[in-house]
Amino acid sequence: MYCPNCGAQARENASFCEVCGEQLPGAGNPQPPVEPVTRQNTNDDYSRPQPAYASQDPEHTQRASDASAAYTLGIISLILLFLPGFVVIQLVLSAVGMYKAANALGSVDAFPKARSGQVMCRITFWLTVAFIILCALATVLTVVFAVNVLEYFGVDKWIEELADSVRRLSVFVIR
Repeated sequence: MYCPNCGAQARENASFCEVCGEQLPGAGNPQPPVEPVTRQNTNDDYSRPQPAYASQDPEHTQRASDASAAYTLGIISLILLFLPGFVVIQLVLSAVGMYKAANALGSVDAFPKARSGQVMCRITFWLTVAFIILCALATVLTVVFAVNVLEYFGVDKWIEELADSVRRLSVFVIR
């Protein structure tokens, strides 16, 4: 069965067209089957008729491409989440995936892949940011802990004595 409005192929039991939203002829009011609308590509004489569906609209095609890109980038960034050393790459992929998903969604929330990609990219982006913050915090705590341990065991005094010895030795060598 084809949509009488846009010519897109619809499922047999569907009430509305998935592309344009037009109500499809149902069992209650049977209508003759509608063949897809076609247009001839005039760029060359050997071209086949091309369907004139809404999916050939450049904006629709770009949104569908962005939706697939967002979904793919979301999956890749989720995989990179579990591999150490790819933090910067993961942040970039997540940010690009969120941008692509926002382009795909636009004003109409018609692409489930874009929504899934957007969710995956947001999750991985913010988990990566949280990981970076935790690593920075762990580094600061490690330095503070190391300084306190060195002071407790008197290593700072030992370092001062060593520095004095080096100074005395350097003065002796210079003379």
